[in-house]
Amino acid sequence: IAAIAFAAVLHAARADAATAAGTNISNAANATYSDGSGGNFAVNSNTVTIVVQNVAVQSVTNVTTGQNVAPYQTVTDKFLLTNAGNNAGKFQLTALPAAIAQSGNAPVPASVVLTPQGASATTVAYTGNATTDLAAVNAAMNAISIPAGNTLAVDVKYSTGSFILTAAQIDQTTLSATLTYAGGTGYAAQTSAASSAVQNDNVQEDVSWDLELREVSPTTSGQNIKYDLLGANSGSYAAQPVALSSIGLPGTGVVPAIDRVPLFNGNPLALKTIPTLTLSAANGYAGTAATIYYTTAAAPFTSGTTWTAITGGTTVGQLGFATYLAVVVTGPSSFAGKGGSSSDTANVPNPAMDLHFEVAQPTGAGSSLPGAVTNMANSMVGSNATDVNGTLTPLLTGPNSTSSYDNTAVNATNLNGMAQNTLAVGDSGASGSGYSNRTAGNAVSGSVNLGPVGLPSATGAFNYATGAAGYYDSGAADNNHDYTAIGAYPGQTAGAFGQAPVYYTTPASPAAIVFPNTVLNNGNVSDTFTITSSAIGATSGWTVAYATNTSCTGATATFTTATVPVAGSSTFYACYTPPGNTALIIFNPYGFQLTATSASDATGANSTYNLLSPGGVVGFYKEGVASGTPTQGGQPCVTVPGPGCTIAYTLTYMNGNPRSGTNNIFGGPTIATTGGTLVSNGISGFQIFDDGVNGANQNAATGLKNNWGNLALTSGLTAAPVDSSGKCTFYYLYDGSTLTASNGTLTPPTPASPATAYRCSYGANTLVADLLQTLTFSVTIK
Repeated sequence: IAAIAFAAVLHAARADAATAAGTNISNAANATYSDGSGGNFAVNSNTVTIVVQNVAVQSVTNVTTGQNVAPYQTVTDKFLLTNAGNNAGKFQLTALPAAIAQSGNAPVPASVVLTPQGASATTVAYTGNATTDLAAVNAAMNAISIPAGNTLAVDVKYSTGSFILTAAQIDQTTLSATLTYAGGTGYAAQTSAASSAVQNDNVQEDVSWDLELREVSPTTSGQNIKYDLLGANSGSYAAQPVALSSIGLPGTGVVPAIDRVPLFNGNPLALKTIPTLTLSAANGYAGTAATIYYTTAAAPFTSGTTWTAITGGTTVGQLGFATYLAVVVTGPSSFAGKGGSSSDTANVPNPAMDLHFEVAQPTGAGSSLPGAVTNMANSMVGSNATDVNGTLTPLLTGPNSTSSYDNTAVNATNLNGMAQNTLAVGDSGASGSGYSNRTAGNAVSGSVNLGPVGLPSATGAFNYATGAAGYYDSGAADNNHDYTAIGAYPGQTAGAFGQAPVYYTTPASPAAIVFPNTVLNNGNVSDTFTITSSAIGATSGWTVAYATNTSCTGATATFTTATVPVAGSSTFYACYTPPGNTALIIFNPYGFQLTATSASDATGANSTYNLLSPGGVVGFYKEGVASGTPTQGGQPCVTVPGPGCTIAYTLTYMNGNPRSGTNNIFGGPTIATTGGTLVSNGISGFQIFDDGVNGANQNAATGLKNNWGNLALTSGLTAAPVDSSGKCTFYYLYDGSTLTASNGTLTPPTPASPATAYRCSYGANTLVADLLQTLTFSVTIK
């Protein structure tokens, strides 16, 4: 009966809310009974009291993760702290919640706002000292008691900082907190384990106006110089209008392009056509109106500067004295952001705007010189972002921008100079978004081909990848990847047992390895060409010089060709000297990429490769690995080869020439001095000799000859070798005589008749270039 009463208490209906800490739960059993005389009795047990303890349970939830935000904004990351336990408690942070940039610009912490459920907010402003700020936030939280089941909202505020020039970045805020319950009579204080949540914000680049000025130089007298001003917003937000009255343009708008009409000898060149404007909504144009204006005024511009709109009635004659052109686009979001498509200053692949105009060629002294006409264009584009106070002035992009906006108001003072084409090409100020420049001559074009001797227009597809065995050819062949490939240093350095002797050692005093190269003038003016080089492979300690003779007499570290007439060519010699007594890894290319650059036109350049293949045209190495169970001794065969162990030999070989292209040169190390012997990139008549007793298979380092075919020492060759190429015809010797190119039998070896030597003959097959092959066979130690 007592047990039944106790169970009834335990199964009483539970309240929905957790029982509060400090609650006493008491239980006393009672019983009744009667005796044999008919008397009824009652008895009570002792009372058992349980004090409900603190059960501090809390959670941290991030509410606003994945926000897309702009630069110069104050961002709020919202977190909700929930007291899910059975007592009122106070939250504490384990670390200061401050956004951390995963890449790009660092955000600036601002404040934390604490809002208890049903109560007013408390703001704690950051001072910049993390320790001080964490103490201040926790002091404020310690003054707030959160009842069981209630929440505390924590808003972490920060500024996204300066303009992000390239791709979007992630700002990450982590909030970690504990919850502490005070103790009382019969129950102890408790602090929960820390819980945390992470908030990620996508900080996207603001308006990023890219402006490209393309120029087409004339090819004959009388033709116009043609310009196209291309613009697009590669940012993530739309361009906004700016005030234009301070420079005389009407009202507000975006000026995606403003360009000074190019000068020659200080005078604007005459516009020869009516400028035209092409706009593409598909590429971001979203304005409501677009107008081309011109002025005949000189900078600096003021509010009184007169600009005239170009309309259908404008004539070329009216534009004869124009000094500047400007495009004005109106509308609240003139150019939509593309996001994630940031281009560089020389590339607007998908223009939202194209301003086309043409000017007359200059005449007079100097007019045909390269760079006789210089043009630089600029822009005035408003930002979509606002600062902490919402008062950020319009942003100006122009030649003064270097990875960030010029955060100054658009006015005559800071615009003048940017729109006057006063910066030269290569000027340190000419970088960033929102400008472009070009130089044009009067029908002048520099162009060059550089290639193997006598073959400057050869094509190839050389592409070096460090560490790769097949390193030569990748992609389509062109005349920037042609090559001259020669073999050098055929002496193989020995390696220890089980290791591949994969290198060749240069002589103590190496002679220069000489490569002849030919330049071809493809331009339309007589020209000289500067030759520069960049190393490929491990060429530390190599020297590079240039000469006009095969012996490299008088070679110099820098080199410019003599004047080469139009369609003419010139041959020079590149002289490479490696360091002495230096190991060169076989199957790796050594050498240099040579580039010829036109002196009259820096954009006219072409490359060729001079490649050294250590080991000669065909390189190969052998390695052996022992395995099996020894018949003597207990050491493993892999470390102590002994009787009963099987040695598996692998011979790796490759034709070291590249594969691709036409008119490339392949040859031996004397190609420059004697004309050499040119070979095809597919080696024919290829044979491998492996004489186990006699022949020329002698180790250059030890003087020892092969002895794997000595049948008193090994089993000899008891099975046919395996060749990965599938092109080998194998010939065998069984009598221990010397192996030659013509003797041997086609009969494969068997255990009953082991061979003492073999050769692999490709016959009519070719050993193709740049393809590793392996040949394997085994013998057993007796």
